[in-house]
Formats: sequence, structure tokens, C-alpha cells
Amino acid sequence: MKAFFYVQHLLGIGHLKRAAILARAISSAGFEVTLASGGTRIEMPIEGFRFVQLPPAAAADMTFKTLVDGDGKPVTEEWKRRRTAALLEAWRNARAQVLITELFPFGRRQMRFELLPLLEAASSSAPKPLIVSSVRDIIQAKPDREGEMLGWFERYFDHVLVHGDPHVGLFPHATRLGDRLHYTGYVVDDPPQTGGDAGRGEVIVSAGGGAVGARLLETAIRA
Repeated sequence: MKAFFYVQHLLGIGHLKRAAILARAISSAGFEVTLASGGTRIEMPIEGFRFVQLPPAAAADMTFKTLVDGDGKPVTEEWKRRRTAALLEAWRNARAQVLITELFPFGRRQMRFELLPLLEAASSSAPKPLIVSSVRDIIQAKPDREGEMLGWFERYFDHVLVHGDPHVGLFPHATRLGDRLHYTGYVVDDPPQTGGDAGRGEVIVSAGGGAVGARLLETAIRA
């Protein structure tokens, strides 16, 4: 069995880190995995899966309204066409029975120019692959776009995997998705083996993989 995993990180690297951990886990379960990343090129260990770097894109700022290319310039329609073609070629080459999109359709709306063609290509394949959305534990509720998100889900997706605990944060669309919604628990890498009193009395403050966590860290230091 083969799986194709799409991920796009725009500011930090948290989404890519989580996707890579999942890709390794899926690989260890017996799948041949292709991980296609559309974010800034990051040096990271690639073990157990095939890595495809798409022409990189990032968010210009925290508003996420403007996409920039690898040179920091706003993306053009021609760039979008090249990027879509590269993604579709990677999908065809993978010949996968499972397609996983990270966050979409419950986020990454700005990438719909390439994701909707990808989903159309997958849905029209024979046999049709299993199509799954992989979502972090907490996402921002957007009532004005709920219909659009659920419309895309109903049209293309079979399941959504929420990487969290329903007792901590309930997925905003849980009541609408029924038995197609699955909580997986949190995604963590294998922890290092430590012993003794390492870390005793210390406080760990993490900004995750975000590139905008400086204020959180500075506030924690002052506290």
C-alpha cells in the first residue's frame, strides 16, 4: 500500500514536523509513503519515507493573506500553475491508494488553487483512493466559512483525523461529521531516554514550531 501526504507550513515548522512524524509512523505500519512539502526548505532527517520538495511558499506575515515564493516575492498566477503541475506530477508518480491532506479543508484555504485540482484528480482515479484530512488538535473556528469547508469535505473526503483529545478541545465540526471523525491522540516523536533528576525544578515553555512565539517566551521569562 502507498500513501501520499501533502503538507504546507507557512510561518513555523510545526505542521511539517507533525507530518514527518506521521509519515514515519505510517511507513512503519507497512506503507510506502511520499511526503510532499510546499513550505520553505528545511533541513530535517528523512527516514522511512520519500520526500518531495515543491516550489516553496510562505506567508508574508501573520495575516496569512499574502503568499510569497522562495525569493520572498508575491506569488503570481504563473507560479501557481507551475506549483499545481509539480504537485499533480508528484501525486501521479506516487501511485498511492491513500491521499492525506494536512489541515485542508479546515484550513489552508489559500492553497485551494492546487489542492482542489489534486482532490479532483484523486477522486477521478480508478480505483478511487481513500482521502483523509489530517488536522491538529485546535483549529480556529470560522463560522462564515463553515459551509465551504464542509462542502469540500462532503465532496472529496472519507475521514478526518484530529490529532488531539476531545476532552481538551472539541473539533468545531464534530457534530456534523459523525463516525468519519477520528481522534488519534497527540502526535509526539519518540522521547529521549533520560534518568535521574534531569529537569527537576525547571519550567519548560514552548512556542511549538511557530515562528511568531517570541512574545510568549519573553512574557514567560518576565513571569
